[in-house]
Amino acid sequence: MLFSRRFAQVGVLIIMTIALALSAQAATYSKASLKGSYSFLTNLWTANTSTDQIAMVGVLAFDGAGNVSGSYTSISLQVFQTGTLGGTYTVNSNGTGTITFTTGSTAQFAINLDSTAAKVAHGVQLLQTNDSNNEIVSGAAVLQSTTAETYSVADLKGDFAFQWNLWTAAVSGYQASDLGMITFDGKGNANAWSTIVAGGTSFTKTLTGTYTVNSDGSGTITLPGAQIVFVANSVAGGHVKGAQFIENCTSVGSGNYAIAGIVLAAQATKFSNASLKGSYSFLTNLWTANVSTNEFAMVGVLTFNGGGTVTGSYTSMTDGAAQTGTLAGTYTVNSNGSGTITFTAGSTAQFAITLDSTEAKVAHGVQLLQTNDSVNEIFSGAAVLQSTTAETYSVASLKGSFAIQRNTWTAAGSQAEGGGVDLYTFDGKGNVKALKQFVTDGVFHTGTTTGTYTVNLDGSGSMSLVDGSSFAFPLNSVAAGQAKGFQDLQTVNTGNSVSAGTALKQ
Repeated sequence: MLFSRRFAQVGVLIIMTIALALSAQAATYSKASLKGSYSFLTNLWTANTSTDQIAMVGVLAFDGAGNVSGSYTSISLQVFQTGTLGGTYTVNSNGTGTITFTTGSTAQFAINLDSTAAKVAHGVQLLQTNDSNNEIVSGAAVLQSTTAETYSVADLKGDFAFQWNLWTAAVSGYQASDLGMITFDGKGNANAWSTIVAGGTSFTKTLTGTYTVNSDGSGTITLPGAQIVFVANSVAGGHVKGAQFIENCTSVGSGNYAIAGIVLAAQATKFSNASLKGSYSFLTNLWTANVSTNEFAMVGVLTFNGGGTVTGSYTSMTDGAAQTGTLAGTYTVNSNGSGTITFTAGSTAQFAITLDSTEAKVAHGVQLLQTNDSVNEIFSGAAVLQSTTAETYSVASLKGSFAIQRNTWTAAGSQAEGGGVDLYTFDGKGNVKALKQFVTDGVFHTGTTTGTYTVNLDGSGSMSLVDGSSFAFPLNSVAAGQAKGFQDLQTVNTGNSVSAGTALKQ
């Protein structure tokens, strides 16, 4: 059985905010660049209703010399399974590489290293290359620690923003998503509030439960109607800064679905409108299993004034056509980090939001979930801080090598599923070179191409490649005038599908 039946993907939305906060320094890579324990979250993406949706979390340990071992918990059809993994890995000088599992799985993965600091990758993008089915198995791993560590409930303490999505290809099943805040007391007790959209209905609830943390950083959270398995990552100073999780939600009922998500430390003790200030790049997707509903995705820039007013611009893609527009509205932030965005110009959408990764009293990430769509679909995403002050950008703001992970989303079982882990190098002058590694319709492809790119004053931009593909993107995580990441949306596409992703600087 291929690893695709056990080991699946992490969505663009779910891992983005963790890795974007990490800086990039290395220019030449080797096996030694991938060393330590890494938590991962993955999903198998398919529009085929006869194929089981699968999600998985676990820990992979790389020895810096080409050997990898790990453990995992997966969920499919509301059943948890556990197992172990073993194999080998390679890392090329440009940060690409491979993982070949020989124990517990026969899967082979193309990988990209990203967010490398102190000569060790803080993130790894994964794409299975030996699954011949029309499905995508891809994901990401995030560094726990470069040295052997042991964890306990005391390492998981404080307020954490979370978001999960339910993935299903069944039109008759509930499309669902949930975002909120969970507080861990460091002693095994947890309290949570959340906003949920399921089957086109939005509601809120509060929950009280318990949690455990194992010595390897994995653990469980037990809440009324939900059993969650998680793996901690980004551990600093003995405290967990984030985690990935999978969930068995009995309140949703049974069916061919998988639930996966991420939690990120909020860090602030009290929030207000002033906690959301500056320009933020965003990527949102419409998730639907209905083939008669056009897939839809959007990238853009939102600017919050710290006083309750938001403006923005966007590029969207649906039914093979790209559109641009502007947005304006209001927002509120509650003291617990929850809030709302209500657009009144360019859109009538209303969003529930949670702030995360708050530093210097300003949120570095915002999780988004539309609450006023009554159709059985989900429109959700995330925004990432560009800058807290007014800045202007140019092609010089985008320079260096960026690891990019993309997925093609479609509800049509007859249409080719797609996913990729690419490496793009920007010269800071408007020229780009691309190494493409992608799977479509069960076949793995590699190749190189070149092209050009532009960057607008607000950090949005576009890229055109000689292979005929083109993309819109907004820059984010700009430090010392240089972008550390961006989200992108393919603007040339055919059929009822969209292709979107996230880029992280090496």
